[in-house]
Amino acid sequence: MINPHVYPEVRESRWNWNSDPKTTARGLKSSLQSFGVIVGFTVLNNSLYYLKGLSAKPQRRDIDAFEVDTMFDDIKSEIQCLRDDIGVEFHR
Repeated sequence: MINPHVYPEVRESRWNWNSDPKTTARGLKSSLQSFGVIVGFTVLNNSLYYLKGLSAKPQRRDIDAFEVDTMFDDIKSEIQCLRDDIGVEFHR
């Protein structure tokens, strides 16, 4: 619990934190703020954006197999364009 004074009726554990959880939390915060992790999350987010529609649309009942195949081809070409222009994409 973050704020024990807000919930005084909860007395399950003591709030005496030793240095080990604090050090672990600071290390995790530091690693999540590093440049490589931020770039990795950005690339993952941009990549999954294209796959979001691709994973939802084929589950509809009124879509046919040809349309799904066309969607796969379109998204594949969009991702290939991103890979080709990766220098331009990161300098925005």
